[in-house]
Amino acid sequence: MLDLNGNQVVPVAFDGTVVFPTALSAGSAYTVSVETPPSTQREICGVSNGSGTIAQANVTNVAINCSVVVGFLYEVTYNNQLLSYGISAGTGAPVPFGTPLATGANSLNLVTAPGGNFLYLGTPFDVVGTELPGSISVYAVDPATGSLTAVSTVITTGLNPGRMVMSPGGFLFVYGSQGQPTPPATSPDTLATYAVDAATGALTPTGTSLTLAYQGGTSLAVTPDGRFLYVLSGNFGSNTPAPVTLTAYAIDPVTGALTAGPTLVSTTDLLAETMAMDPLGRFLYLTSSQTTPLTVGATILPYAINSATGALTAIGTGTPIVSNADAIAADPTGHYLYVINNYNVTAANESVMALAVDQSSGVVSPLGAALLTAGAPATILCDPSGQFVYIGTDASEFTPTSSLLAFTISTEAATAGQLTPSGQAASPAALYGHTLAIVE
Repeated sequence: MLDLNGNQVVPVAFDGTVVFPTALSAGSAYTVSVETPPSTQREICGVSNGSGTIAQANVTNVAINCSVVVGFLYEVTYNNQLLSYGISAGTGAPVPFGTPLATGANSLNLVTAPGGNFLYLGTPFDVVGTELPGSISVYAVDPATGSLTAVSTVITTGLNPGRMVMSPGGFLFVYGSQGQPTPPATSPDTLATYAVDAATGALTPTGTSLTLAYQGGTSLAVTPDGRFLYVLSGNFGSNTPAPVTLTAYAIDPVTGALTAGPTLVSTTDLLAETMAMDPLGRFLYLTSSQTTPLTVGATILPYAINSATGALTAIGTGTPIVSNADAIAADPTGHYLYVINNYNVTAANESVMALAVDQSSGVVSPLGAALLTAGAPATILCDPSGQFVYIGTDASEFTPTSSLLAFTISTEAATAGQLTPSGQAASPAALYGHTLAIVE
């Protein structure tokens, strides 16, 4: 069923041209949408050129494309929208569907529950000119259609949900500053734990929230066995940076309570938010700037994880790369890392690089040449099947639009692990900031 402007519905059973019964006058706005999707499992329909203004002729370029997808991709953007895409079989190309959902301002934390039945969206309370509390919104994911339904919201009183990560055991860890609505510049940070109800997606605070010294920035990672949470904290980018700390917290498998364990302290110029967990739980990867945080040059630093204690041991001196390494992601096989560069001095600084992981030592080495992304890459995510990599790009001075890019991971012997562009979806505006989550 197709809908025009919310008041004309036409059933469609076959390919062909569709004519709505009531004509619109010249100058009228129109929006065509899919009112009722097909009944086939995971068949979604995207609309191209679905809105505009009637000129002096019939509109003939609206197209409805339907396909069976292998999973769903969700993107939350800095202009307060939650977007939905289908993942095309073979190419991974994103197929937009549904109506974008409005989110709270600056919502850039998006994680999935174990099993993929729910999405969690964190919204900070530090919003310019408003006195809104921080919150975590819960959305149910329809496994057949990928559609999202808001089911509940948790108000995070006294906690700005700046970073979130989900453990395989069903605990949501939330890190952020204290104070509400606008925290003092050096107020303490909080690390809170929520238990996830597997049936309803509801969040319940569990254990005692930890109060930590103000750091200014952080990154979170959980081991794939759910035993340890790593918290990387530091006043990144400051003219007088404090030492960076990386603490391993043991996770109680029943309650989710956290117990601080080994801490790594470094005065090296580590880069914020650039921590990646080996999906097999053997290694943890950090990045450091070779000179200053703004230089196109970084070092990938591998650490071995002690599976019994969570302690980290540096592996070698790291691998220098030509990238500012703003974000890194590991493929689910543990064989490759992917690193984005968004230094943006030239268009050549907007790129993604593939790295091979030595399966014995954990040391990484470059694979092929970096690929240009035609936009400043803001976030990167590997899909759980190990076939695709997704990158959300921001508009930049070199590329005025933003996109969601899909890449396939090569399995050919000569090019294994390297990326090939395989599709993209244009964002509805020149967006800034993206966070991605996948359900398969």
